[in-house]
Amino acid sequence: MIDWSKDSKWTRILTEKWTISLRIILPAIRQITQVQPVTRRTSLRIYWFIHI
Repeated sequence: MIDWSKDSKWTRILTEKWTISLRIILPAIRQITQVQPVTRRTSLRIYWFIHI
């Protein structure tokens, strides 16, 4: 288990990864759901995959 309070390097790395991936993924999902309602199922699958 990572001690978040002590190891700020891990939090920094994870935060950077999350902000980068969110910047890429969120607009993509938004675009997909607007353009093709059928692929909403796919974007939901991506969404759940990220949150597990």
